Amino acid sequence: MDTIATALGEMDNRGTILLLALIGFGVKAGAVPLYFWLPLAHPVAPTPASAVLSGSMIKAGLIGWLHFSPLQADALPGWPTACILLGLVAAFGAVAVGLAQRDLKTILAYSSISQMGVMTLIFGLALGAGAESGTVVAVLALYALNHGLAKGALFLGTALHPKAEGARIGLLAGLTVAALAIAGAPFTGGARTKYAAKTMLDHAPQGWEGPLLTLLAASAFGTALLLGRFLWLSTRPLSQASKPPPSVGAFPWILLLAAVLTLPHWAAGLTAASIPAAPLSAGALAEAAWPILLAALVLATAAIASQRRWLRLHLPKIPPGDLIVPIEHLIRRTALAHWWRLGLIYPERGAINFEARVDRLLALDHSRSATDRAESWLVQWRVAGAGFILILFLLVLFL
Repeated sequence: MDTIATALGEMDNRGTILLLALIGFGVKAGAVPLYFWLPLAHPVAPTPASAVLSGSMIKAGLIGWLHFSPLQADALPGWPTACILLGLVAAFGAVAVGLAQRDLKTILAYSSISQMGVMTLIFGLALGAGAESGTVVAVLALYALNHGLAKGALFLGTALHPKAEGARIGLLAGLTVAALAIAGAPFTGGARTKYAAKTMLDHAPQGWEGPLLTLLAASAFGTALLLGRFLWLSTRPLSQASKPPPSVGAFPWILLLAAVLTLPHWAAGLTAASIPAAPLSAGALAEAAWPILLAALVLATAAIASQRRWLRLHLPKIPPGDLIVPIEHLIRRTALAHWWRLGLIYPERGAINFEARVDRLLALDHSRSATDRAESWLVQWRVAGAGFILILFLLVLFL
């Protein structure tokens, strides 16, 4: 696969190829603006499927980017900046929309979009790192590992329904550990990955290092705020009307939590590249802790305000999928208006006029040309299969 990226770096149209790769794999990665399917899929997917989807499957898009991206110096001028900007939009935009959600799995979906935004930013740094891109890619892989393990633990935790008080406290403690690992709390794998990401900012475009350092800290605050809301909502009892998701066993969840606490540190020592460890000085610990402490203060203030009607905060109602919802409504209204003009829908009832619909289909069938009829015959499986075998036979014959 390395030869693919090397060959692409020498092509004149490498910018177009990378754009298509970013779009194609970006759908899988949940990148901006191709993320709409992610918050729509998670609420309806089984919890184990959501854990695999957000924990590992969306990373497949990231792997595709790396394999199809020439990381040589100056191979793609302008692309590092574009990826960094897209990553920042995802990192902060997903937090803003996620805070307006109430479904636990939808909140986690937007958290994944935000974290994939940070990974898109690091990918942009790798595009501009040149000869040192291997170290940046190692940091990116470690970041993806930490997020995948912790996010899988959070998703599996939403399907645990302990009845005993002690078990519920244990569940909340485990969810908190996984959330802190993603937010980058001191001594977690997230702290090491976020510190390592900050040390890679010297590969950012000129003049961007200082602002990006501040924005990464602000992103950690947003992550802590969003996951803090998730923890807050997870403590609320289910209403009588809501149906809890099917429960999963506690053992896989506990095993995954153990991996969250150990595997990122272990994997960092296995990489050939030197991934710096976060120092244990008071300043470094405070730098990692302040976004989480500030988020906790904001959430505590919001919780107190919610107890007083005159201070109660009303978050805007944003449906899962956010921008795709009005776009879908616009397309539907446009299609309905077109059908009304054709008389295929009763305007006064908004119902389909089946008689007009059938008449139109019959009229289209009679007006079809000979080429249309031939095409419908050729696309039949038995005809297409026989044609394929015939073409293959002719190729073998003439070769």
